[in-house]
Amino acid sequence: DMGSGYYVRGSYGLHRTFGMFSVATGTTADRVPEISKAITEEVERIKNEKVDDVELEKVKELLRSRIRMSTETSDGAADFFGDQELVYGKTKSADEIISNVTSVSTDDVIRVANRVFDKNKMTFAVIGKSIDKQSTISVLEA
Repeated sequence: DMGSGYYVRGSYGLHRTFGMFSVATGTTADRVPEISKAITEEVERIKNEKVDDVELEKVKELLRSRIRMSTETSDGAADFFGDQELVYGKTKSADEIISNVTSVSTDDVIRVANRVFDKNKMTFAVIGKSIDKQSTISVLEA
């Protein structure tokens, strides 16, 4: 907790032929290099360090709960199964997906993080006024 950003969030998008994961933050121009460094360090940590078992279980329970709740209404179930059909060309039941979530290991997290956060495929965008571009580039190239 650096107290240097207005928000930090991760998001993803899944499509049939590609996917996307992003990290976004809002901060003041003078803190962009500092926050850029912190984000890249966290990305490297998730690629190389095993996540704590307790933390992984919390995330799994959050995902299992979201899956269960998302299929409780007819609109939610339509979205749930429609998204699967669009992205994967097939559907799995909520129980099948919950079983998959439950089986994720700390090694799986590292394996997928290394695939998703491949430096050769990553893009970094900094948008704003009065940003010290050279300092930010230096941080990202380190």
